[in-house]
Amino acid sequence: MKKLFELERYFRWLPVLAILSILIVLPKLGSAQKKDELIIKGIVTEATNNSPLVGATIVIKGTQTGTSTNINGEYTISAYKDAILVFSFMGYETFEVTIGNQSTIDVKMNESRQTLDEIVVIGYGATLKKEVTGAIASIKEDDFNKGVYSDALGLIQGKVAGLSIRKPNGADPQASYEIILRGTNTLTSGQGPLIIIDGVAGADIKNVNFQEVNSVDILKDGSAAAIYGTRGTNGVVIITTKRARSGESKMEYSSQVTGQVAPRGVRTLTADEFRTAIETYAPEKIGNIYEADTDWFAEVTRSLPISHRHNLSMSGGSEGFNHRTSFNIENSTGLLRDNESSRYLFRTNIVQKAFE
Repeated sequence: MKKLFELERYFRWLPVLAILSILIVLPKLGSAQKKDELIIKGIVTEATNNSPLVGATIVIKGTQTGTSTNINGEYTISAYKDAILVFSFMGYETFEVTIGNQSTIDVKMNESRQTLDEIVVIGYGATLKKEVTGAIASIKEDDFNKGVYSDALGLIQGKVAGLSIRKPNGADPQASYEIILRGTNTLTSGQGPLIIIDGVAGADIKNVNFQEVNSVDILKDGSAAAIYGTRGTNGVVIITTKRARSGESKMEYSSQVTGQVAPRGVRTLTADEFRTAIETYAPEKIGNIYEADTDWFAEVTRSLPISHRHNLSMSGGSEGFNHRTSFNIENSTGLLRDNESSRYLFRTNIVQKAFE
């Protein structure tokens, strides 16, 4: 009977001993895993001209863990020694690296063969991308950003290494994008690149509906100045609009409706609440309080501004003659009252072959 009691007391403490053993072993396992984990840093650049690739993706193979490069092409990621890092960027070949004992991994990425075989537009014609010696980026319609934009520059925002496109006054319907291609070259003159639309240099990009853009080619290096002179010092952006296809008649209509809301701010006191607070905590200042009760924020803003745009395009023709005609109506309303713009664009591309 005594032995039976001792066995019962032993088994009673057995679960407690098991839990204590687990608590002792787990921290050691965790610390062992942390010792194998490394902080990897590096820079991702373009192989041809060593320019940093902004927004390149670095993922640990077989997982969802990853990061992207900053404006200088730099990245930081935590991974184990036996992990494989996968580097990818649109238009470039995917690159894989086994970490091992490396703590710094710098990668130079090459453009994919598919993009090298694309036709690009340059200052003196069109050629294969692989035959061009200068730094050129070509973005086709399938690679454009999806959404609604005030002009065509929004289509390529974040798509080209070294090209900075931003819109500081996003809520202003009359605001335009700011674009810097080759850095800050001057403090007094304009820093934007030369815009060429269908061969017309210096054209206003606001005169082109973003839905009519077929491709955008960007000349990034100094060779642009050799073609366009001093106007190409800050780089060149060549925009090619859509053309009709011979023997194919088409009519397209699209419409977008968008709305804006004011950002949610800190709740402030109403006039009555403010008056009560002055009477309670600073009665000597009550003489400076009047009976007005005006919400000035509501007076200068709209509660839900609605903007809309409509685009109608017609195209058709034959081998000898074809055309593409588009008509665009746009009404943009901002958050501030009396801040709105209306735009009507009519554009036609006609191709007539007089001689075979």
